Amino acid sequence: MASTTAPAGLAFAKIAMEAALTISITGDPSTPHQASLNLAKALNSSLLTAKGTTHHRRDGASA
Repeated sequence: MASTTAPAGLAFAKIAMEAALTISITGDPSTPHQASLNLAKALNSSLLTAKGTTHHRRDGASA
């Protein structure tokens, strides 16, 4: 597998995958929106952005 450099400087292996969707919250203190933009670009994925100010865990609690 060939590798490429992601915008954040992390190496990703190029693999065949189905379409991806990156989801971002604009005011999430744990995962800055710019990081989601970089990830979507690196994965060549669609980006869904929601306005908000919190980071939620899968169990629904705020982190």
